[in-house]
Amino acid sequence: MQHSIDDIRKITLHGKVALSTVAVERVAPVVKDRKVRGLIGKLTRDLWAWQLLEKQAGATLSEQEAMKLPSCVLYRKYTDALLVIPKDERENSVVRSANVLHGFVCWMIDGMERMLNPEKPFVLGADILDAGYSWLVEGMRLATLAAQEPETEYRWQGRAIDKLMRCHAVQGDDYHGSPLTAGFFEDL
Repeated sequence: MQHSIDDIRKITLHGKVALSTVAVERVAPVVKDRKVRGLIGKLTRDLWAWQLLEKQAGATLSEQEAMKLPSCVLYRKYTDALLVIPKDERENSVVRSANVLHGFVCWMIDGMERMLNPEKPFVLGADILDAGYSWLVEGMRLATLAAQEPETEYRWQGRAIDKLMRCHAVQGDDYHGSPLTAGFFEDL
């Protein structure tokens, strides 16, 4: 990755989730297996849909209520499903990228839910306790390896991060930022 983790931290949460989503979406066509490609397609659609959801704040949540929040729904829906291991090296990189970036996104969304609902019980798997920005770096690296033209993908990622830093940087206390769509990345 061309940018430092400190640079990435300056991007809003919605921006980081959008970057993770589009990174997987761009390399998904490499996957030939219809079932796996469909799974990745559902994941990216769900992540784009999350951008537009109203975020619940200020509630004291029971464990059952916490399990209905997006971080847990996304985590439970895709964590085991993304453990498939395609034989083709590039396809395997796509699935591994989707898996790692999915974990990063769940970690980010869980953090946002905790900021909005400080009493939220922890309901994700223990693997998320290890999540961090290194997962974003690794997921982006794997997406680059999976691309038809890795050097072109690497440069595209740099341009995407540059644009996010210009247009979706954290401003004051607005850590979350505004929702993005795939269209944000079209002119890169």
